[in-house]
Amino acid sequence: MASLQLEEYVIAAAKAKLEAGLAARVAAINAEHADDAQITTPTVYEYGVSLEPSGPLVIVTDGGTPEGGTFTEEGAHSLVYEFQLVVTVKDDDADRDRLGRKLLRYERAVIETLWDDDPKEALTVTVAGNTNLPYIKPFRVVAGPTFNAQDSTSLLSSFRLVVFTVTKREL
Repeated sequence: MASLQLEEYVIAAAKAKLEAGLAARVAAINAEHADDAQITTPTVYEYGVSLEPSGPLVIVTDGGTPEGGTFTEEGAHSLVYEFQLVVTVKDDDADRDRLGRKLLRYERAVIETLWDDDPKEALTVTVAGNTNLPYIKPFRVVAGPTFNAQDSTSLLSSFRLVVFTVTKREL
């Protein structure tokens, strides 16, 4: 059996897809809203950051496995593997309401980029010349608390977690 590719390659593929598509999604969302909650293209990280930078950011990491198990047998020598991919969107703003609207827009940009951009509903994972297109779908969104930004008394900071279910077939 080839080595299991598991989450590591999917996280890298999700980061690449976000970096390729977020700017266009942000521009389209901003064009819909003529208000003071315009968003900018966030920086995308894998696994987290050691010191939380100010401004918009996206962190892509695994969210573990769903309840009920991770592997199901698909064939004589292949597995279907399912896990959760967590994308955190974070931003700062002096106004609580504007911060909330911006986070909802970042959440939308992330979902639309990962779900609707080509390949639709999938990520492109290539390892050792073999390409796999794991299926990805939005599963849930979790709102984070609002708190004072790390290095500021006038800025508020908050985040939202966008959880996707990823289904991969390992050959």
